[in-house]
Formats: sequence, C-alpha cells, structure tokens
Amino acid sequence: MKILGFTEDFTVCECCGKKNLKGTFAFRTNEGDVFYWGSSCIKKAYTMDQKEFTAKVKGDEIERKNDARAEYYASIEGAFYKSYIGSAQHGIDIELGGFSLVASKINPAKIKGDEIIKKYGFKYLSF
Repeated sequence: MKILGFTEDFTVCECCGKKNLKGTFAFRTNEGDVFYWGSSCIKKAYTMDQKEFTAKVKGDEIERKNDARAEYYASIEGAFYKSYIGSAQHGIDIELGGFSLVASKINPAKIKGDEIIKKYGFKYLSF
C-alpha cells in the first residue's frame, strides 16, 4: 500500500462513510486500486499506530518526490533546464536578451515540471 497524499477534495471516508472530514488520504492498494479514507480507517485496516502511520505518510511522500524529480530530470525539458541554468549560455542570454529570453527558453521545462507535479499530486515541488 502506498499513501498518495492528503486531499481536502474528498471529505467523506470511503471506508466507513464518515462525513465532513477535513480531508482524506488517497492511497493505492497493492492491487492498484485507489481509495480515499480517513486516517483512522487506514490505521485500523493496515494495523498501524499513529507513529507508524505518520512514518508511512512521510516515507511515501519522500518516495513520490524522488520519483517525480527523477522523471523530470530524465525528460528532455528537465535535462535542458539542469544543464542551462547557471551555464555560460545562461549568462550570455541574460546579458543579451534579459529575463524574457531566458524565460522563453526555460518555459518548456516549467510546463513539464507542472505536469509532473500534478501527476504526483503535489501543489508545489522544487526541482
């Protein structure tokens, strides 16, 4: 089971039906199904105490961030961004064309980053 993150978009636990929760945790079962449950139901179903649950949430989040960053830097856009920012060409572009030239060059990387952030369920992620 992998915790995919906390969301305020679903405020009803799909396990017990409890309503008006602050939010639920999205998680993927080992079979690939995704559910939105409150933390109490997840802890009960997977026999975890609060400490174990918190560690699981944090560990799975770190893993998702690492996966997102790896996917970004493996893309053409992410590889370009990594090699371009701080390079001699970056400096020349700032001097000759200003930030608008730099922004136009890195825009595909920004778009790719936004796609990956959304795919992995983050609101923000630095690459």
